[in-house]
Amino acid sequence: MRNRRRNFWIFIIISVLAIYVGVVLSGLTETTRRSLFEFPWMWTDENGERIAFSRWRGEPVLVTAIYTQCQATCPRTISKLRKLDAAFRREGHVPEFILVTLDPRNDTPERLRRFKEGEGFPGSWHLLTGGLPETRELADLLDIHVLNADSHIMHDARIVIFDAEGMPFRRYSGWSLDEESNGALFVDPFAIPSSGIVAVH
Repeated sequence: MRNRRRNFWIFIIISVLAIYVGVVLSGLTETTRRSLFEFPWMWTDENGERIAFSRWRGEPVLVTAIYTQCQATCPRTISKLRKLDAAFRREGHVPEFILVTLDPRNDTPERLRRFKEGEGFPGSWHLLTGGLPETRELADLLDIHVLNADSHIMHDARIVIFDAEGMPFRRYSGWSLDEESNGALFVDPFAIPSSGIVAVH
């Protein structure tokens, strides 16, 4: 009788723990898989227009972080962006290119506009600036580590492509930024089914 009662309570405790763990893991999965378009961040583009990422809901977007005074990491990132843009154009369709500054204190919309013109970026590219909180949160989402060192901002080089549902499926970072946008390194987001499948490398 005692053994039966003990086994009953053991069963109850294990069941409760299993439910609790399931709820926690479910919550982590939902947070991890939150769509880019669901974040409430507001940005200002190089033309002074207020924009949220939800504006591009339903179409693939390419997102990266730079700043106008960067002399080390950003030139490599920009070179890769140009190659990706050319590769997409060869395929006949281009996702939205979104470049968010890591230096919102200094990179005003006017400075971003002059930077865009000076670099000869395509008119379709969007350069955004925002507040420090959303800039930090975006950097965390993109897995870009940022370190302020006096007047220079040290940061990772990373480009993330999100599908039409706002889920990441391709990431360019490290040495892949220096390689050509073809073969296994180029994935056309328009050819990816909108099934929520994540294939980030």
